[in-house]
Amino acid sequence: FKVPNIPVKVRARAQDEGLRFVVAYLLMLEAGLRKNEVRSLKWRDVDLDKLFVHLRAVWTKNGRDDSLPLSETLLT
Repeated sequence: FKVPNIPVKVRARAQDEGLRFVVAYLLMLEAGLRKNEVRSLKWRDVDLDKLFVHLRAVWTKNGRDDSLPLSETLLT
């Protein structure tokens, strides 16, 4: 079995995308978010000072803005 020669840029992108998936799954599991809610998040929706994630009404099931606390697991 020969290991393919993968360019550095491709490896870096794959690693970055893998990390995004991990964060997305943690948000779904720890905060109870649905896939579309996670997909819709922008950095401006994450408040690291107050440790909350803000959900916009357009993406929530009940159609209202909401804020959820970030767990320790998500912050480490």
